[in-house]
Amino acid sequence: MSTLEQLKQFTTVVADTGDFEAIGKYKPTDATTNPSLVLAAALKEQYASVVQDAVNFGKANGSTLDEKLDATIDKLFVNFGLEILKIVPGRVSTEVDARLSFDVEGSIKKAHRFIELYEAAGISRERILIKLGTTWEGIQAAKVLEAEGIHCNMTLLFSFAQVCVVVLRSLFTFAGVSVSAAAFPTFDSVGGVLVTLTVHAGYQVYQEPCNRSVVSRVMRAFLSCLFRSSGRCML
Repeated sequence: MSTLEQLKQFTTVVADTGDFEAIGKYKPTDATTNPSLVLAAALKEQYASVVQDAVNFGKANGSTLDEKLDATIDKLFVNFGLEILKIVPGRVSTEVDARLSFDVEGSIKKAHRFIELYEAAGISRERILIKLGTTWEGIQAAKVLEAEGIHCNMTLLFSFAQVCVVVLRSLFTFAGVSVSAAAFPTFDSVGGVLVTLTVHAGYQVYQEPCNRSVVSRVMRAFLSCLFRSSGRCML
């Protein structure tokens, strides 16, 4: 049994790539992409048809060059997500343009556009994670989207202060005693780790095996603001 197969017995493997062939080879449960990964994959000859489809879509949608370009890029991100979803059984993350990280309404609008394109292709929003930068505005956008049933994946998270804000602003869905999952990047690499926090009766907290530095920061922030009051989590 390979190291990867052993790892799959204890955690959820998430591929951080836009390369379909690599995803098919290693068979992760979920996958996440970002603009640089999509660009790297789009330059490969074997993905030319995916790119061309996005270009054709862009030409047919928009009255100005900027609108056509935006439509092309949005469709390209979604096209790669659609191809990935043919391979993975779980979910794919699609990232909102980092330039919108300080624009609440812009981030929400872009997320809605991604979901619209996915749903037009027959993919439920339950299989999509919208990746947002962990700025104050990104967190506010995530709160709105989560309330709409659009799940989010926070990235560009580099400090304990950011983790605290995420928790204190109730990004996680507190329904009874359950807490939704979120993805956090490692602090010293370009890869990401999945941290799943689930609160059970008695407020016992469980986490999936992953990068210890990330877990310690997330758990520290989470537990520092969690206490029992009439059987509910109060923030």
